[in-house]
Amino acid sequence: MIVENINISQEHFEIMQPIIVVARLFGLLPIKFSKYGSQFRMNWSLGYGIYSCLLYIILITATLLGIIHDLQEDEQHSIRMKDKKSRYVTCCDISIIIPYEPKTNVGTTDTLEIRGSMAQNLSSKSDTNVIEKFNTVDRVVALTKFQEKIFEAVESVNDCMAYGIHVRIYLSLYRLIPTSMERNE
Repeated sequence: MIVENINISQEHFEIMQPIIVVARLFGLLPIKFSKYGSQFRMNWSLGYGIYSCLLYIILITATLLGIIHDLQEDEQHSIRMKDKKSRYVTCCDISIIIPYEPKTNVGTTDTLEIRGSMAQNLSSKSDTNVIEKFNTVDRVVALTKFQEKIFEAVESVNDCMAYGIHVRIYLSLYRLIPTSMERNE
């Protein structure tokens, strides 16, 4: 298990539940929660973790297939890329976005980014209370040295795979762009 069990009060749970549910839907926070006496217990969920990874893979694959399909089309029939410059810029933009990796840990920064986009109309006093509650949870969740080493190893493998995929994408796109230019000649 990646994250320890976290027991939180009913009050903390009521504040965090909407954020957790929406974050799980988007694959950003793979944790589950259950009632445990007068408190709620939150822990990492293998099912939601797999869902997060699959969602990430599906979205990246759909993006790449859409870009490749658009590159193979004639410039007149292309949906988004009508000239050579827009093809180049789009390929560069996509190659910057693709390396984003989903976070699979409970953290104030990640959760607050989600919260900030969902609930901008809360008062500042309420915002301060929510931040204090998240900081309380962050103090409870402490990774051991062994778990930190595992995270570092997984991130290293993930980075190597991402760079390999980038090289493959650049080579594929480089091969596709001249082909589309030759069609116009």
